[in-house]
Amino acid sequence: MAKQPLAFDKLRIETFSDTLIAVVVVSMTLNLRIPDDWTAETLAALGWQIAAYLLSFVVLGILWVNHRQLAAALDSAPRGFQWLNLHALFWVSLIPMTTAHAAAHPLEPRALAAYSGLFAVVSLSFTLLRHVLSKLKPDNTALAQVNFSMSYRSLAAAMIFGAGAPLAFITPYAAMACLAAVPLMFFVPVGAGHDRH
Repeated sequence: MAKQPLAFDKLRIETFSDTLIAVVVVSMTLNLRIPDDWTAETLAALGWQIAAYLLSFVVLGILWVNHRQLAAALDSAPRGFQWLNLHALFWVSLIPMTTAHAAAHPLEPRALAAYSGLFAVVSLSFTLLRHVLSKLKPDNTALAQVNFSMSYRSLAAAMIFGAGAPLAFITPYAAMACLAAVPLMFFVPVGAGHDRH
């Protein structure tokens, strides 16, 4: 009976997290606009909008899948998990802003640096969440399995996204390469027996 409030808290955390991620996706779609005049310039602008939306959508999808796996591995919500989860979700909530700015200024170094830099912070926040959970639940074998499968890639994602921010000021295409590399990395299986995301 004593564990029921913790299990209930875990369900509420999952529901809130799922809802916020869904709201973030909807917010990004509201920034998409089909131009009235179809010229080469307006279609190119639309292409950048769709590319930025697609990249952000895939990154959010990866985060959502991994968040669900973390939650599924927990039998209860340990103390402090709520605040660490809110910390990660705060950075996630800023994704529509940097996505729209990068879509409007696709070759602007500051826009790409902010876009890539925010993804780096988001990745770091989820890496921190994983690390703390592994310390709070050292005997949870399901959690250890999930963390073994994904922790190194989460940290690598933060480093690659982080590298994209300064590279944007050298050439925007280097930043774009970093932005595209991370989602591709998550679709490469870690090894036999592990989930493919």
